[in-house]
Amino acid sequence: MWKIRKMMKKREHRRKHPLGRRWTRLQNTQQNRDTHLWYHALLKPAALQDVKQFHNWTRISPTAFNALADKISTSNLVNQQITRMRKLISVGERLAITLRYYATGDNLKTIAAGYCVGHDTACKVVVDTGIAIYKVLAPYYLKVPGTSMWRKITIQFSKVWNFPNCIGAIDGKHIAMQAPQNAGSDYFNYKQFHSIILMAICGSQYKFTMIDLGAYGREGDKNVYNTSTISKKLAEDAFPLKPYLLKLFAGRCTGTISREKRILDYRLSRSRRVIENAFGILAGCWRLFRK
Repeated sequence: MWKIRKMMKKREHRRKHPLGRRWTRLQNTQQNRDTHLWYHALLKPAALQDVKQFHNWTRISPTAFNALADKISTSNLVNQQITRMRKLISVGERLAITLRYYATGDNLKTIAAGYCVGHDTACKVVVDTGIAIYKVLAPYYLKVPGTSMWRKITIQFSKVWNFPNCIGAIDGKHIAMQAPQNAGSDYFNYKQFHSIILMAICGSQYKFTMIDLGAYGREGDKNVYNTSTISKKLAEDAFPLKPYLLKLFAGRCTGTISREKRILDYRLSRSRRVIENAFGILAGCWRLFRK
């Protein structure tokens, strides 16, 4: 009987609670969301009056934002649980939260407060929306290039960087992370922090063509490449021969190589710098990759 009485007291307390329910914080109530939510108070006015500010907020234009939100909405990739207690978090709000987190790398608690949602809710929104963005856009922007695309990339490398017969520059980037439990030293890299490795290929215009993500931070570039999907795709789909990766000649520091080899090393280094610049542009635009 005492359990029943305790449950009745809880229900009575909920009825008398000024918010009507205890699981919603004051700043996250629907009334507060309608007036103070960043999406309504800042983002929508900026889309109509200040496109530059909108781009600074989300890193994309209002037209691209709406198009991406429509694709995610029609694909039904974002799980929106229907509830009678309050309105759903719209796809536009979910996309705004995710892009803001990617663009700034700010603490999710701060972003959650600005969008009047709980911290756990913001975490789930970012994960679900990020997966949805990948599934919607990857078939268009991260598919393996065909023969015509490879030829186009080689022409661009020859014109821009004076390096013919090059289909891309490849390198790995350490992305900082919090080490999982019981991971030991698997993710601890030579730079003295925990990370996973993003292996990527890009063209002469800093556009990524192929990526592989998830290798342990402690691994070297050779092991990461040999076990990556990039290595398998290049070997199986496009290039039956192995000698398609170039590196600098040995002996360049001692000055024992010929003039022709020094010129080749110079052009190779200049072309390889493209992928380093691409990683820099990536981290500059989406500052989440700086942390």
